Amino acid sequence: MAMQSKAPFVLVHGAWHGGWCWRIVAAALRKAGHPVFTPTLTGMGSRLHLGRADTGLNTHIEDVANVLKFEELKGAVLVGHSYGGAVCQGVFDRVGSQISKLIMLDASVLDDGESMTSKSSPEMMAGAKASLIDGFKLPTWPPEAFGVLPEDGWVYDWVKRRLTSMPFGSLTTPLALKNGDVTDPNVLFINCNGRPFGDNSRPGLQKAKARGWTVQDLDTGHDAMVTAPDALANMLLAAL
Repeated sequence: MAMQSKAPFVLVHGAWHGGWCWRIVAAALRKAGHPVFTPTLTGMGSRLHLGRADTGLNTHIEDVANVLKFEELKGAVLVGHSYGGAVCQGVFDRVGSQISKLIMLDASVLDDGESMTSKSSPEMMAGAKASLIDGFKLPTWPPEAFGVLPEDGWVYDWVKRRLTSMPFGSLTTPLALKNGDVTDPNVLFINCNGRPFGDNSRPGLQKAKARGWTVQDLDTGHDAMVTAPDALANMLLAAL
């Protein structure tokens, strides 16, 4: 087996998405010589059929941790987008020795014991529960909620066709960290600030600054991997 030459990237998508959303970015990283893995989290995308009522954040942490384990990755660059940021926090907590750099892309950042819905109002939670499909699948938001707009042409249609429902438990499961919050300036938080809905993850940005992480701005919407894939790929490569 050939030895790993350049740092492998593990790209983790956010809510309602799948590994498909990294296609263009992954191609650019591979062209630069890096192995790239784009796992699809259980209950979304091509693994939509595997979601269950008990599928939650811990399931998704295990999804990604197992990629690092069974691909025997060392010195991996772990990138988490949106909800995927919470997943990557859990992965870093479990298998941090296999990860050389953590990059949070317009990501959700949770405190130990906090879930994605911890600060949601009772009214919002009631509305979400009333909308569930089959009692546990949360319907998707439209592309506009991720900063992908009709004027993006084929990209808008591509994203709209592929967004799926997701297990509601993903958003209600508290993050459990054994090693506490990461306060390392080597962690990079990429703040997407250039489009409507681009401040989706402003709470994450505030936590990133409070933890002393490095912050860089990217002039695009929340779904940077589809609206600015070349710029994002260049930023990821420059972060090494």
